[in-house]
Amino acid sequence: MKAGRESIAAPSRTDWNNGGLGSLLRMARDRWVEVLRCPDCRRTGKAQLSAEDKYSREFEVDSLPTGFKVCEPMMGGTFYCISCGIPVEP
Repeated sequence: MKAGRESIAAPSRTDWNNGGLGSLLRMARDRWVEVLRCPDCRRTGKAQLSAEDKYSREFEVDSLPTGFKVCEPMMGGTFYCISCGIPVEP
């Protein structure tokens, strides 16, 4: 190599995985959408949920629409309408 020149390494094929193993594990989750509907005030919205696999009963709420809340999301929680305070129908 001549003086004054630096070698430039070619990008690795694994550069897309700079987040490590955790990034790969998050990608492997099952994801789905539940349409929530309050039987009293008719408010509706879409909740985005995910689980480790399709057989898991424990899920995480990735996104919850405005006007709804969830109680005990890790235990197969119940969704509620905030204004009415009653469980909603998925």
